[in-house]
Amino acid sequence: MSVNESTKGILSAVIVLVIFLALLPTIVGSVVTAAGTTGLSTSAASIINLIPLVVAAGGIGLAGWLAYDKIKG
Repeated sequence: MSVNESTKGILSAVIVLVIFLALLPTIVGSVVTAAGTTGLSTSAASIINLIPLVVAAGGIGLAGWLAYDKIKG
């Protein structure tokens, strides 16, 4: 694999990561609003509060997978 292909892979992974990080404040704000809604049990609010963690892990995982896929093969 050429250096140019590896560079494109790393660059695409960085772009995906930046997009996820740019959207994260909106997701956190929506989650805080949803968790603050009256009528939710504490367990439901706790599960809703985990959404930003799952989104961040998914974004980092996707960016890592893209970079790994381009570099290794």
